[in-house]
Amino acid sequence: MTPSYGEPLFVISVAARLLEMHPQTLRKYEREGLIAPSRTAGNLRLYSDRDIERLRQVKYLVEKRGSQSSWCATGARPDETIA
Repeated sequence: MTPSYGEPLFVISVAARLLEMHPQTLRKYEREGLIAPSRTAGNLRLYSDRDIERLRQVKYLVEKRGSQSSWCATGARPDETIA
């Protein structure tokens, strides 16, 4: 059985490595409402491929536009794709 695109697969350490970001940055983005990873029964964060793609978009905008506030100014919600 193959996992679906939106299925939570990656713990925070793996997600951070895939994104080349610090795990604390992922926690910060969650606190600020930019991402909402799933949680296990033990309360571990699980990131899906969809979450990883969204975080790549956030990372790109933060790096290219200089701040996460410029991304937030788009008014997008955590469940929307950034154009």
